[in-house]
Amino acid sequence: MAVSNSDQETVLVIGATGRHGGTGARVVERLQAAGRLVRALVRSDDDRAERLRQSGVQTLLGDLHDRRTLAPLLDGAGSVYVA
Repeated sequence: MAVSNSDQETVLVIGATGRHGGTGARVVERLQAAGRLVRALVRSDDDRAERLRQSGVQTLLGDLHDRRTLAPLLDGAGSVYVA
């Protein structure tokens, strides 16, 4: 049974652009392969963030040390993965 995008929960991935072994990028790839909607926290709008957007990931600027930036990240997210 196929799940439409409107019925799917969004998965927020924190660490999707990280350089620590590429764990976050692999998580994003696997979620997308499973047909999940993916949102990523990015600290800067750089080439890594652009690659995510080109692959269909929604990117939002934010910082884990700034609570004000977290509310929009979590809005509508059904789950969070921290890499």
